[in-house]
Amino acid sequence: MTHPRLTPTLTSGLALGLTLIAIVPLSLVAQPQPGMQGAPLSSGSGAGTGTGEESGRASRFGSGSGPTRNLLLPGNDPRDRTGVDSLRPPRFINPDEAVPRGPGATTTFPDDLKLFPRYTNPAPDGKSSAIELSTVQPKQLEEARRITTPGDRSMALQRIASAAIFSNQLPLAHAASAEAIDPALQEEVPLVRDQRLIAIVTTLNYLAEAHLREGKTDLSIPDVNEKPAPTPKTDRPVLIRRAMVEWARASQVSGLIANPTYRSEMRYRVIDNQAYGSQTVVNEFPIGEGAQNQTATANPGSAFNGLPDRILQDAAQEAMKIERPVWRDRALVSIAQAASASRQFRRGLIVSRMIPQPEVRTDALVKIAEAQARHDDPKGATATYREAALAVAAIPLDDPRAILAGVLIDNLISVGRFEDARVTIVLYPDNGRRLVALGAIAESQGRRGAAETARTWIAREVPTQYQSELYRRVNAGILFAIEQNRSRDLTSNRAP
Repeated sequence: MTHPRLTPTLTSGLALGLTLIAIVPLSLVAQPQPGMQGAPLSSGSGAGTGTGEESGRASRFGSGSGPTRNLLLPGNDPRDRTGVDSLRPPRFINPDEAVPRGPGATTTFPDDLKLFPRYTNPAPDGKSSAIELSTVQPKQLEEARRITTPGDRSMALQRIASAAIFSNQLPLAHAASAEAIDPALQEEVPLVRDQRLIAIVTTLNYLAEAHLREGKTDLSIPDVNEKPAPTPKTDRPVLIRRAMVEWARASQVSGLIANPTYRSEMRYRVIDNQAYGSQTVVNEFPIGEGAQNQTATANPGSAFNGLPDRILQDAAQEAMKIERPVWRDRALVSIAQAASASRQFRRGLIVSRMIPQPEVRTDALVKIAEAQARHDDPKGATATYREAALAVAAIPLDDPRAILAGVLIDNLISVGRFEDARVTIVLYPDNGRRLVALGAIAESQGRRGAAETARTWIAREVPTQYQSELYRRVNAGILFAIEQNRSRDLTSNRAP
């Protein structure tokens, strides 16, 4: 039994076989033999199958009612355009040419150079220029300015700015992004106008990052046999101010977006980019020698004439302009997180206290307190953790308060502040969660080699009915540490 999907294939193969068999008889019938008069006999099934010229044509073409039903001759297939006119008897067909070429014989593809020739950007002398193909040329900016439709002109200018950023043509990117704003505002469709403005804001954020990229420390390692080339003198305060100009323009453009949700989100993205830029300046820019270096070590925000701290201040002011509370609070948390990552703790605390919601304010304060604890500022960490605990206590609902209390206790455990963690368990609304938290504290102390300290406070502070559970957690922590250290030793011994 033949599968139905194989039927077309078998039929075409059978037709080809019949064609090859019928070639020789067809050529013999097409030529009258000597001594024969009149037209050859019809190849139909009987009298009346062909009349007049059609009868003669049928005898020469083979069986069938006309030339359009015979698959042996070119021109009968509508996809073959090389055959003869169907209204006239065809010429003698060579047996090698009797089978049509079939579909696909004259098909071309997109990579065919005859159909789609390879595009090259010609230079004025008619030759292609490698420089023009790798950088944005001023003439492209002029051509974009000639576009009459405002939305299309804005898109073209914004794309030029993006390409110029990628090729490190920052002055050209600055000019193109600035020119893209006015035509975007002239777009009549509100959604398209907002999309154009969003694209411009995104490009301006990339441009600000590109300016700061020029001022980072060179981390490349020279070859052993080569002397390191002197690094070119870079005016980093100028680069920072250029980035601040781009952020100011991005904030202005984001405020022009009509949709309030889009407007709030894009304001947040600009602020998040600003906060990360301040962190980049502090952590990745080399600071000069002398008194400025000493001052910047004590207060990183004062480096480069106080520009990192100024960036955070501008970002905080822009954050308060966001209409949607969720985006506003997220923006303030981003500023506080960047401030904690760059050791600008004073500015981070000021920004955190600007957050009205205690749940979100707790998140920001915990990030700052953890950074203080890890950067050898125990007094500052203690004060910030206390402020975070007060924020958790201000949460009116039990479940959100319990969740954030767990976040705070886990953070205290991670930095080794076990006593503060034990005090904070009162933020839980029930004894069950408090016991779970005390068990986590006891096990962590066992892992870190403070088992005796854990057993001391368990015997002193915990009721008798709960002490057995906590002692078990201490022992579990000790065993975990032993297994972990033993596994590390075995791994190091196997290393070559």
